[in-house]
Amino acid sequence: MATKNRERIDSAVRRILGWYLATTAIVLVLVLGAVVIADWKLTRQDADRVAESVARHLAASVTETVSTTDFGDPEQIDRQRLLADLQGYFDSGMVMRLKVWKVEGESVLVVFSDEARLEGESRTFSRELAERLDAGEAVVLPVPDDIEHRFEYGTPEELRETFIGFTDRAGNAMRLEVYTPVYAREMTERSLALQLPIMFGGLLLLALVLVPLTMTLFRRLHALSAERHDALAYAETARDEERRQLARRLHDGVIQDLAGAAMVLQSAADKAATEQVDPELLRCLAGILGEDNRQLRSLLSEFYDIHVTGQTLQQALEEVATRLATGDVEITLQTQLEATPGDETAAILYRAAREFLRNALAHARPRRIGVRVTTDKTGTRLEVVDDGGGFTPHQRDRAGHIGLALVEYSVTTAGGRMEVQSAPGQGTTVTVCLPQVSR
Repeated sequence: MATKNRERIDSAVRRILGWYLATTAIVLVLVLGAVVIADWKLTRQDADRVAESVARHLAASVTETVSTTDFGDPEQIDRQRLLADLQGYFDSGMVMRLKVWKVEGESVLVVFSDEARLEGESRTFSRELAERLDAGEAVVLPVPDDIEHRFEYGTPEELRETFIGFTDRAGNAMRLEVYTPVYAREMTERSLALQLPIMFGGLLLLALVLVPLTMTLFRRLHALSAERHDALAYAETARDEERRQLARRLHDGVIQDLAGAAMVLQSAADKAATEQVDPELLRCLAGILGEDNRQLRSLLSEFYDIHVTGQTLQQALEEVATRLATGDVEITLQTQLEATPGDETAAILYRAAREFLRNALAHARPRRIGVRVTTDKTGTRLEVVDDGGGFTPHQRDRAGHIGLALVEYSVTTAGGRMEVQSAPGQGTTVTVCLPQVSR
């Protein structure tokens, strides 16, 4: 049975390990995916904030350069000088495109740009944007994909257009539009390249650390389940064994005695008609019936599980020792109870002591059995010692010792432990230790 249990546990452990690894892989992918998405969004937001800040400062710097020019007459603008003054911004890669717009009522006209094909174009200017610029705000916007931006859109870099209002040397109201590249993608990729290995390694390490803990917990749970299954099987076998023992005891003892008593009574009845009945015969018959009565009462008491509490434990143990004692076996009881055990503890100890006594009387043929119960601050201890034939403890799950397995299951379920020390011809000592339960 132990081999089959081990095979069942190993098979279940393999299944649960496969399930655990598959689940861990899925969780890792989902967690990393969520982290990547969140980090991507956060990094993009940070990149946008940095880009806007840089764009505003850059636009302010460019404004100082272009504000020294009179843009009132486009034909009088020294385009080459302006480009030379601005060349440093283009060479550094900080500025990709530049436009200077002149306000003409509701419209604006491009009077200067590093892209000459844009000069002379006009369009209606957004009233909202105009109000923000008139208030001194620098407005940063993504570059749209439209005809106006046909020369800028499609470049490898992401672009932001920054609008800022200024007054040129002649006092004309002007608008500066500066296009700056944004490297949000590169920033995000570098950030993820640094963070992903650390996050993945940490999660993988955590999963690997949890594998043995999970397997240990599963083995314990599965072992408890197997023990429960075995206990139920033991209980069923024990009931069958009890029925067989009851049948044997009734057949070999009470039934035989009653049959013999019936024959004696019939013989006495036959003699009573012709001669005097021997008094010794009647006394023998009374002894037989008295012994049968005692055996029947003993059987009834064994099958009637009395209610035992911490207060009645000692009395219950005395009664079971008295009931099971015979002329050939001496049963002694010693109790040293510094504290009253809990009712559940008392019930387990009573059933354990009764099972140990019955087991010793049925199988060990002892002359003396000692029962000792002690309590202290740590818990309660029961010890049953007999000088009988003994047995090999690791073979005690055969039919004659099923009761021990059932008792052990009850004890371990209650958080205690049971130890069996025995050897053929050397008697048996069974010890039960139960922890102190707060009441």
